[in-house]
This record gives sequence, structure tokens and C-alpha cells, in this order.
Amino acid sequence: INVLSDVTISDSIVHDSDSNTKIRFPAADTISAETAGSERLRIDDNGRLLIGHSSAVHSTSLQVLGATGNTSSISLSRFSNSAASPLVVFNKSRNANVGSNTVVQNNDTIGIIRWSGADGTDYSQVADIQGQVDGAPGDNDTPGRLTFGTTADGAQYTTERMRITSAGVVGINTVGARGATLEVQDLGTTGPTLLLAGGTTTEGDIVVPDGQDISLGHWNN
Repeated sequence: INVLSDVTISDSIVHDSDSNTKIRFPAADTISAETAGSERLRIDDNGRLLIGHSSAVHSTSLQVLGATGNTSSISLSRFSNSAASPLVVFNKSRNANVGSNTVVQNNDTIGIIRWSGADGTDYSQVADIQGQVDGAPGDNDTPGRLTFGTTADGAQYTTERMRITSAGVVGINTVGARGATLEVQDLGTTGPTLLLAGGTTTEGDIVVPDGQDISLGHWNN
């Protein structure tokens, strides 16, 4: 068939001798694909790609929606004779034009992995991991940190609980800015700031390798 202009179709393009496999136009500005008589994916009138459901549940551009582990999951696989793996990459530019490159700034958040749960009304934040800029960026030089957050009982949003800075410093309930490799901040409860407990009375020790000293004292920083 040689078509030189538009082809108008009221509803479906059907596979020959397989009538339950088709491309449909079920509503204005909407395209869907069906196999075995069931809709598998849809592009709705807002440009959102929906896989596994005919209507958007969230506002995001890509939604994978299902009632089982298989139908609500995605897989990334790489097959190569190397140590390399698949990637999930978050990119951010300070330029408002798509595809343009403007340097990010200190404390910018570059990407978030977030977990949310249904609360009976909508979906509330439960926990997240955020990648952020941790210093002044330069050409091929963008220092970064990871922050780990959880949502407290009675709260709506996550609160940072731990951070790993660009210098490798770890702070728990603190930003870890006082010079220690690991800094743990007391939350003001009656429990201990740091508790070491083992399965027997001989475990739970603080040890250092042979030939190294250990010091306990007051930190003045």
C-alpha cells in the first residue's frame, strides 16, 4: 500500500489472522497496544507511558503498574564478557532548555530514589536516598554526597538520617562536619548514642589492629 497522505482510522489497526492483537486509539490524544485481547501499554493525552494499566495512577511520565511482582517490576540486564554492568543514570543541568548544559551548584540534588506507600488517601513518603552536589563543581570535577532519609511517625516527608560526604565522612543524625571519619549524633532520647551488643558476653568489643593505639577522650571540635 502506497499512502501519500493521512489515513483515518476510527479505532483500531488489527493484526491479520490475529484479531485480539491490535493498536488502538481508544480516546482523544491516546494510543494503546493490545496483545491476547488485553491492553499492555498506553500513551495518554498527557504523554505518559502506562504499562499494565489503562489510566495513570501517578503524575510521572513512565508508570509500570501491576498486581504481582512480575507485572510491577523492571529488569536491566547486560550480557558482555567484562566486569561492566547495566546503569541507572540521573542527570541534571541548571539550564531550563532540554539538552543544554549549565553547571550545577553546591547542594543541588541530582537524583532521588524514593519509596512511598498508600496511606488511604494518596501515597506518602517512607524513605529515600538522594545524590547531591557536595562542593563547588568544576570541569570534570563535581564532588558528591549521598544522604539517607526516613519518615518519622506522624511526619509527611523524609528527614535525613545519615550522609556520606565527598570526603568519605559518615554522619549519622548529623552532617558529619566536625572532622571525624564517623560521627554519631544523639537524638536526645534516653538510650545510648552508640550501643555495641554481641551474642555472648565476650562479643561487642571495640578493637584496633595489632600495632595501633586506641584513644578515648573528649572531642573539642
